Amino acid sequence: MKYLLFILLAVIILLGMLTSTVGDAEVIEEEVEEIKVEEEIEEEIEEEIEEEAVEEVGFTTRHSRITGYAPLDPRAKEGMCYSGNPNVTASGSQSREGIVATNYLPFGTKIRIPELFGDRVFIVEDRMSSKYQNTIDILFDSQDDAYNLGVRWATVEILDE
Repeated sequence: MKYLLFILLAVIILLGMLTSTVGDAEVIEEEVEEIKVEEEIEEEIEEEIEEEAVEEVGFTTRHSRITGYAPLDPRAKEGMCYSGNPNVTASGSQSREGIVATNYLPFGTKIRIPELFGDRVFIVEDRMSSKYQNTIDILFDSQDDAYNLGVRWATVEILDE
């Protein structure tokens, strides 16, 4: 009889453990599903935030080499600061401060270089020698200003319009 009670007690304990294990497995499955749903929701929210940020920012960026040129300075030399008429850009507009030359953006593109010029907006209206593919050349009134800029690397904001 003692043995029967002992065996019965052992069976009850084992059944309780099995039931508990099955119940735990179901709880774990439910928790895993909840976590998956939460992760999907977080991903959707992150995508929405990224899309909104792009829309609000209104520009793309590119890290570029920044230089200066001064075709209107009396000391400017053809071939170094300009080719052809120094008063006219490659797009046909008049040379003036606020213009930049680059080969990787279309004419009329507006850009900013906040690291160097804050919120000042420049317009692409000129081109450079074809050997310069990742350079922005800023038109200055004087060679001194262009030389003072030197050669820098900075993030260029290409404005959406």
